[in-house]
Amino acid sequence: MSVVFDPIQTLKSAGLTEKQAVAQVQVITQLLDERITVNRYLRGLEAKIEELKTEIIKRILPSVIYDEVSQVIDIEIPSGGIDLNKLLNGLEKNLLLKALERSEGSTAKAARLLKITIDSLKYRMTKYKI
Repeated sequence: MSVVFDPIQTLKSAGLTEKQAVAQVQVITQLLDERITVNRYLRGLEAKIEELKTEIIKRILPSVIYDEVSQVIDIEIPSGGIDLNKLLNGLEKNLLLKALERSEGSTAKAARLLKITIDSLKYRMTKYKI
């Protein structure tokens, strides 16, 4: 069952003349068109904001992260030495796990996050038994 709505007829039954009803429908239509235009514009702005966020994350955040990491990892080497391979392997495994978690298990997305190839990611996952 379909319902047909005739706004002009409805307005006429409310006491408006045909000319007044048509004028009212035109005003309402114009307002709706303007609202649709504004909503499309706002959606466009939202998309631009998301693009800007992505650019900020891609361009600015990595340098900030690298600076912070270099400060956090400012480790004094003890007189007995340090196992650099063990330290770097632990860091690498941790970053692999975090990238896989953030990408919900998608190796392609995780590889992009780490800026390595999928083959490299898979090799490292095998290496660390992930």
